[in-house]
Amino acid sequence: MNEGKDTQKTNPIECCLPAEGGEKAEFGGMAQCPMAEMCQSMLKHSRMGLVLLIPGLLFVLGGILILLEPTVLVWLMGGTSILLGLVMLTLASFLRKLSTTLLHAPSSL
Repeated sequence: MNEGKDTQKTNPIECCLPAEGGEKAEFGGMAQCPMAEMCQSMLKHSRMGLVLLIPGLLFVLGGILILLEPTVLVWLMGGTSILLGLVMLTLASFLRKLSTTLLHAPSSL
């Protein structure tokens, strides 16, 4: 029943893992996927899970806090608006200084 079909790997994870014997894995006639090395290095570093775990927990706790005390949402929105305003003012100041520096710099063209 399986004689006429190709024996390609159907699991997407298998295409990123090296084959036995150190040779490159084949998936659909193509060599090992280019993301394989990055995936393998991410799996070796145990801290990568914390990068997603901690913000996820903070979002869940923040959502629960907003459900319990809706006025927290108002404070969060106010704080976010102030923070974004300060970031925009800082960026505007930086861009103004950069433009004056570039306008008064000697032309190298």
